Amino acid sequence: MKVERIFNVLLALVLAFSVGAQLSQAQAKGAAPMPQQSPPAALLADQIPIQGRLTDASGNPVSDGSYTIIASIYDVSVGGVARCFDSDSVTTTNGLFNMNMDFCTASDINGDKLYLGIKVGADAEMTPRQEINAVPYAWNVRPGAILKGANSYLFVPGSAFVRENNTDTTRWDLHGGGAKIYRGATAGTKYIRIPITIPSVLYGQPVRVTSITVYYKCQNGANNYISRSVLYKNTNADTWNILVDDATVRQSGTAASYSLTTNSTYYTLSADQGILSLLLYLNFANDADYIQIGGVRLTLDHTP
Repeated sequence: MKVERIFNVLLALVLAFSVGAQLSQAQAKGAAPMPQQSPPAALLADQIPIQGRLTDASGNPVSDGSYTIIASIYDVSVGGVARCFDSDSVTTTNGLFNMNMDFCTASDINGDKLYLGIKVGADAEMTPRQEINAVPYAWNVRPGAILKGANSYLFVPGSAFVRENNTDTTRWDLHGGGAKIYRGATAGTKYIRIPITIPSVLYGQPVRVTSITVYYKCQNGANNYISRSVLYKNTNADTWNILVDDATVRQSGTAASYSLTTNSTYYTLSADQGILSLLLYLNFANDADYIQIGGVRLTLDHTP
């Protein structure tokens, strides 16, 4: 019996294609045995399940039996070349059938507008092709999707600083990921600047820097301390906005941190405004005591 049409074809894109990297570990000759690792969790199958119903020209279910179904995915509604396809022999019950497309990859299903074409046996492909729509919770992986939720964090080590002035005599010792900074021979307030490298646009969306945290320690807070913290965002090579300007004295003699909220007028980065730097004012009464800068952390907000 010639199959004229498929009714109620359901394409369920219920999973995102994932690429799993198989990890292997090599052990050097004579090395201690590697600790036992739990086996990796099974990966989701990269299949597209399709369910449909075959009927004849009058709308009656076809006779129960086996039929060859060719399912193809296109990026155009008419004509074109299939990005991927699969041919399965299915068994119908009252016209109903199930099949899985096994030969599509993440490069085929990549967020573009796509269409499903169905062909039964030697018949021509049915028209019109069915538009493929993502299930609601897959919308966040399509191009232009708005990501939101938990914050992300960027850390910059305290050793990644530069002197503010070329005449500055500041000296330092590196300590872990940070630095112990001393006044040097010349008296007065010292200035260090920490350049911050961060993607200004993530997943196609501008980034918002909502706060900055500084990790520090003063060897003797009575003699040496942080007197001011300023976070800049350059708008071009010669001008900038100030996201933070805090003059609170920080003089903890034990490892501590302080967090500062950024100015919401300027805290959004963009494709051409994402150059950040933190300027710290360091006050020293002598050259014997240090101020230790462990690093800084930026809080990034994904909410549009």
